Amino acid sequence: TNTIINEIDTYEETYKFYSSQKYEIEKMIKNCRILNEHEGILRMKTSDLTEIREIKNNFDPYYDLWESVFNFEAGKKTWMEGTLKQIDRKKLKATYEKCVSTIDNLEKTIFRKDKPAPNRVIHLLRDKIKDFEPILRVLYDLINPDFKANHIGDLSKAIEIYIPENLEITMNELVSKGILTKCDEISDRSTYATGQKKLNANLEKMKEKYKQMRFDYTNFKDTDLTILKDVEPLSDEIDVVLTKIVSMSNSKYAKYLQKDIHFIWNNISKAQEIIDAWLKTQK
Repeated sequence: TNTIINEIDTYEETYKFYSSQKYEIEKMIKNCRILNEHEGILRMKTSDLTEIREIKNNFDPYYDLWESVFNFEAGKKTWMEGTLKQIDRKKLKATYEKCVSTIDNLEKTIFRKDKPAPNRVIHLLRDKIKDFEPILRVLYDLINPDFKANHIGDLSKAIEIYIPENLEITMNELVSKGILTKCDEISDRSTYATGQKKLNANLEKMKEKYKQMRFDYTNFKDTDLTILKDVEPLSDEIDVVLTKIVSMSNSKYAKYLQKDIHFIWNNISKAQEIIDAWLKTQK
């Protein structure tokens, strides 16, 4: 525990040191377990590994702390210098959340006020995370997988900052262009894109439902005249679909889906007209 360093500027060197120590400790424990197995085979008294386990238990929190520092700092470098297209959104979220949860847990349990050095590292890392959060929010919205080329194109025009539709641009470049001042607009449009995707998924289900609709008909008595039968369930289903289509059309997420929505509406409406005309003729 005396090897703890209370600055994080040299995080790569420090993390490398802790990684090597972790490897040596784990190798030592593995060898001790093998020793215990051999002692058992030879019916010798089994060596007590309690002290070695205590060494590992005391060491692990320090390793976890510096692993969090390394993962955040290395991740931040990738997130700022790599193109947005290359960034894995799920990995970004997982790395950030793990860093925050790890230091929160360490601060509340192992590293309380009686351990000033690791607490200083925690506070330094927390400050860095806090400073990065405005960038993180914008970045997370921009790499939303629901954000398609048309959304990015519209956003670029609205905020008057060029963002290539293929996202071949870095956050460093966007920050230098003032992207952080447009965070609310970006967040709204990212949320819109996700809402639109969900609406589109519901629309696709509606299309499948429409394709499966069938008229049920039979011959009238002993004639060759074809008449509809059991129409009520189909009419009820059509009414439900039409109601849902109206709701979709009025959704704030329907801007780019109106063509498909109107297509289904027209076809379902035509089907209802045919049923009504057929039933009227049957009477």
